[in-house]
Parts: sequence; structure tokens; C-alpha cells
Amino acid sequence: MFKGVEKMLPPRQKWPNHSVLAIDAKSFYASVELSDRSLDPLKTKLAVVSDLSKRGSVVLAASPELKLQHNIKTGSRLFQIPNREDIILAQSRMGRYVDVSMGIMDILYKYAPSEAIHAYSIDEWMITIDGTEHMHGSHKQVAMKIKHDIYKVFGIPVSIGWGQNKVVAKITMDLIGKKSGYAECSYDQIETLLWPHSVRDVWGIGGRYARRLNAMGIYTLGQLAQKPLHVLRQEFGPAMGEQFYYHANGLDYSPVFVDPILEARKGFSNGITFMTDYSWEDTKVVIHELSDLLAARLRSYHMAAFTVNLSMRYTSDYNGRRFSQSITLASATNLSIHLFEACMTMNSKNEIPAPIRQISMSVTNVIHESEIQLDLFSWEEDDKQRALESALDKIVAKFGTTGIFRATSLTKAGTLQDRAKKIGGHYE
Repeated sequence: MFKGVEKMLPPRQKWPNHSVLAIDAKSFYASVELSDRSLDPLKTKLAVVSDLSKRGSVVLAASPELKLQHNIKTGSRLFQIPNREDIILAQSRMGRYVDVSMGIMDILYKYAPSEAIHAYSIDEWMITIDGTEHMHGSHKQVAMKIKHDIYKVFGIPVSIGWGQNKVVAKITMDLIGKKSGYAECSYDQIETLLWPHSVRDVWGIGGRYARRLNAMGIYTLGQLAQKPLHVLRQEFGPAMGEQFYYHANGLDYSPVFVDPILEARKGFSNGITFMTDYSWEDTKVVIHELSDLLAARLRSYHMAAFTVNLSMRYTSDYNGRRFSQSITLASATNLSIHLFEACMTMNSKNEIPAPIRQISMSVTNVIHESEIQLDLFSWEEDDKQRALESALDKIVAKFGTTGIFRATSLTKAGTLQDRAKKIGGHYE
């Protein structure tokens, strides 16, 4: 390693020393559709589209052959796809993709406990296999077994990268593993295997940051790793500057084992982008819906939240301005009525200067519901409300989110019924 870089980093023997596999399902949605149709994933031209009834709908995934022959990729539009008999258009089925993703998680549970597995997204996973050699073999042997199991069960090819921490495993998989199917990179190999690659291809940088780095004369990961830390801090701020510097050098202290309960304690969020402008009165209907959803999620984890956060983005004609506020309650709650009232308190004067196009709501500062302190003046009413909302939870668990809901959700402002048809913002 270059001497100038070495001085800014701790000795490598003090770096995290884990065995991490980063797994990526190639063109996941398209691969699922091809597998379900028993079609050749390498020769078939197929695109998964969010809504086939709308010409402007987004392509969610494209098979490798469609990408190669017609340059159709994720983010392309339906109208850009040539009208040819050899191209298959598939309506997205998010329910099916979630089922397959969960099935892949079940396969990973064969090789590590749940706290060692991190679902990075619906089609990417991290699995830490420290100390499993006596059961499953070397990290490469485990990777090959996982690839074999996923393809045997679901017919889906995956790429895998191995590293001694999450960042190295992820970057190795992205830069090398996606082409070869499997790649590994130890700390001693970072300079030769990873540094020659363009910063434009590196996870966590993105096009906008890549252009700024290029303007500084930084084109490769190695050039970024060798740039003085203080220069990157000054240009990108302390947090992002340090992230670029340490990740380019392969250093990452993020935990590889996660407690699901502790993760849940960070809080929950939900939001929606409207297809048209919403007035404040219409938005109240949606806040009621989001309050119900978040309260139900809190109760499902037996938790309650102190802090409620509300954010709204106004119409694009209003210079991108937003409304964003938080309120911390005197007592933690998992009741929808209290979450809704908190949002109304934040905007008690109804001062909304423009139509609303996007809204998000979250709850944070979470504790276990057994720690809720009863309010002397409201506990009796809260007890009745808790019994009511618990009864609603049972109905929803049996019949789904549209099994019972507020009458306001039937108005033109309601979004619940349409959202119930979707998973991850797309139709099932």
C-alpha cells in the first residue's frame, strides 16, 4: 500500500476480519419470469414492466439478451421497447418476486443463523459465514453451494463476491463477480483487483458524485483511495468524504451480525407519491391511512414510539419546497389516533402554501410496549382504543388490509385500496 495512504489508516491486522458473501440475483424480476416460463435466461428477450396498460410505464428488469440486442434496461420506458414477436413483455408480479426472495432467504438459513443474514434488497443479500468451515467448507465452497441451491430450486443465476467485510464483498461482487459469477478479494488484493476500476462503477458513488470526482482528477478507485482524507472531507463534507476514503481503501466497520429486534427499535416509516396534486384536506385522509399502518406495525412488534415525523413535498411548481417536522410525545404510543393527532398538531394552523405531491410519515424513538407509562387522565380511553385497534389487527391479519378500513378511504383522496394491490409500489 502507498505510504501516504498507510499513515491515515490503522494497521491491517486491526481491520475487521470476517468472511462475508455478497449475493446478487441477476436481472431478478426477469429471471423469475423466465424461470416460471421455462425459457432460456441467456437467449430469451424479456422485459418486466410495472404496468403494461400504460406506454410510459417503467421497465423494472430486462433479460441480458434484451439489454444486449436493444439496449433496454431497468429504467427504460415501455414505449422504447421495439414491437417484435421475439420480445416478451411481462406484467410485474411483486407478490411472486417477494415469495422467491423469501425462498432464497430460507436457503441462506441453511448456512448461517438469521442474525448473520442481511437482506440488502429484494434481490441482494449479505451472509456472514464466520466459523462455519467445519460444517460447510471454505467460503468458496459455501458460495458454490448457495449458487447451486438457488438455481436448483428457483432456476435463478446469482453472482457472489467474498470479502473480509461487507463493503469489500459488495464491491468485489459488483466489479468482478457479476461477470464471472464468483469473485473474492482479500485485503491484500484490493490494490490489484479493485483499484483499477472506474469510480463510476463503484457502489455508493453514483453518477453525480462520479462527475465531481472526475473534475478533481479522480477516475479510478485507486486514485480515490490515495487522495488525502482532508481534501475529500473538504469537498464532500466529513461524513461522505470519510466514507469515500475508507471504502475506497477497503475499510468498513459496519456490523456483520444484526439483532432483528434492535433493528425494529430504530423505527418504521411509510409514504406515497400522489399521481395528482392533493389539497391539505385530502392529505388528511392519507395521514389517517398511514397512521393506521404504522400503528399496526408497531403493535406487531409489541413496540411503541415517542417521536412522530411528518414530511410533505409540494407540487413541482413550488420550487421543490417541503414541509418537515417532528414531535415527541409525553408518552410512547402504538395507537393510530395518537399518531394522527400528532401530525395534526404539527400543522395546527393548516399553513400549506401549495398542493401536496408526496407525503411520508415515520415513527422513531421506539421502546417495548411494556414500558409505556399510563397517563392518569387518558389511560381509560386509551385502553378502550387499544382493545378496538387490537381487534382490527386480527381482522386485517385474517382478511388483509382491505378487510376493514376507514370509510374515508373510499373517497377520491383514499389510497389504501390501490396500495393494497401493490407490493413495493408495484402491482402484485
